[in-house]
Amino acid sequence: MYGYISVILFLSPIIMVRGEPPAVYGPPNPSHGTSGAGHGSGGGHGGYEEPQSYEFGYRVKDDYSGSSFHQKESSDGNQVRGEYRVALPDGRTQIVTYWADWKTGFHADVKYEGQATYPDNAKKYIPPPGANAGYMYPNPSGQYGAPH
Repeated sequence: MYGYISVILFLSPIIMVRGEPPAVYGPPNPSHGTSGAGHGSGGGHGGYEEPQSYEFGYRVKDDYSGSSFHQKESSDGNQVRGEYRVALPDGRTQIVTYWADWKTGFHADVKYEGQATYPDNAKKYIPPPGANAGYMYPNPSGQYGAPH
């Protein structure tokens, strides 16, 4: 038993020291973000690698739950363009077309396809007999004295 306690006591100062942030932060590493250092980083946006072009997309359709949505996005390295569609519970489809770049930021155009419909047999909430129409707060009892 004493062996376990001594291990715990020995490790606890190390854990406490490792959990503390450094008291003083030094300057950034001068080789990071310069041209020719490491794996081609340099220039661009804050010393990060140059943006790369890409294409991305996914689709989800679950007939059991009624979930249906998808997204597609692409970038030429300077501007991102994309669109996503979501089937809403009211029967419409929300379509968001967006684009973003480093100069003007994020822009979105939101549209809806279809007509919102609601079932006629939707169950409406009917409060139980004797229930009041909201939460009734108790009257103040005056238990708090006048301010000093």
